[in-house]
Amino acid sequence: DSADRQNFGVYLSTIFAFLPDERLNVDRLSLDAGFRWDNYPDIDDAWSPRLALIGHPWKGASWKAIYGSAFRVPNFFESFDVALGDIKPETVTTYELVLEQDIRKNYRVTLGGFFNQIDDWIAFDFTTGAGRYRNFEGAEVKGLEVGLEAYGSEGWTDGIRARARDSYQATKDL
Repeated sequence: DSADRQNFGVYLSTIFAFLPDERLNVDRLSLDAGFRWDNYPDIDDAWSPRLALIGHPWKGASWKAIYGSAFRVPNFFESFDVALGDIKPETVTTYELVLEQDIRKNYRVTLGGFFNQIDDWIAFDFTTGAGRYRNFEGAEVKGLEVGLEAYGSEGWTDGIRARARDSYQATKDL
């Protein structure tokens, strides 16, 4: 069997800067706002906003409060079985708090916490005799992340970087 799907999307983003600090050469507060609009012929249009409020309380430090949403349409394999009816797109809403601090000239540590709400989760249902893909209620994911970055001798401008990150997450199937 073969199938085609055509879709298109548009992404727009802008940054609003507040409270410039000439001494530190940063904006003490900024808002990064964007959205994505996707159009598929077989599902409703999808709007996916993203907002990030970013602050710089002192030299080399930043905090970020981030909100976003996204979706995933069922792929052809998941939506192939016509007996399933309509499988809805999977959606996720994300919330994140991040603290970053430069250490010395070439290092940065990061600490973050996140919460993700997944709705209409698409997964294989083993409980039916035939086994089929379907939408489940969803899941919640909570987690913490720590990281260390090292970058080249000229700071962020020479392009050489190394990153190490570790995260702990707990996922609850709803």
